[in-house]
Amino acid sequence: MSHAIHLDELAAGLTRRGASLSIESAIFIVFEAMEALGARSAVINPGDVSLSLDGAVRLRAKLEAAHDEASVLEGAVETLEAVLDPAPMALSELAVKVRSAQIISRGALLSELAAMLVPLNRRAAQRMVARLVRECVRPGSGPALASTAPADAAETAHDGLVAASLTTQSEAVANDTVVDGQTLAARRDALATDLGGRLPAGWDDDVDTAERDAMERRKAWVAMAVAAVALVAAVVFLVERVRGANA
Repeated sequence: MSHAIHLDELAAGLTRRGASLSIESAIFIVFEAMEALGARSAVINPGDVSLSLDGAVRLRAKLEAAHDEASVLEGAVETLEAVLDPAPMALSELAVKVRSAQIISRGALLSELAAMLVPLNRRAAQRMVARLVRECVRPGSGPALASTAPADAAETAHDGLVAASLTTQSEAVANDTVVDGQTLAARRDALATDLGGRLPAGWDDDVDTAERDAMERRKAWVAMAVAAVALVAAVVFLVERVRGANA
């Protein structure tokens, strides 16, 4: 089944299990949904956002028509407010910016959402969404929406690394060590930054942590070499001046 659950069903399923959707997960899902929306003049709501078993985010083919650009942005904010109750401070601040027309374009909204997920690790975030979807559709978690296969060993190991960087919520998802409460900014050096798709200006694309560290080390060695050459040149200059004065 390609589309396992909708965003409103995911939030309700987590609530039934005594957990809640974290702001990081919700923002990532809405970020992906707004990118999927593209230039269409439509309003999204939680029932329009479909989450597959592999964590992919898609939209219904038919969406409510938007009156203007402001209603498109308002729909994104209202979607977040519908699945995050009570609304965290960061969401309240975002809502104020949208409703006071400080944010007036989709590009600006996407940049704002992305900034709340720094560093954006799409693959890790998508895996976490996939795990949450599987937990919600697993038999025994409420009405079974779809059957799921257990994660393979490689995926489980990777998710373990992701989970190590997460902010613990009040309760782990039953029968699993993965919790919903990830802070994608946590332990940056412990996770690869695997970026894909469109990103705000200034973001590194497809550069993982090890490669970035190697680049920084190379830059440091170059800077040290330049400084050493400059120092030698200064010493030679001073020696020549002294010799000239003595002559």
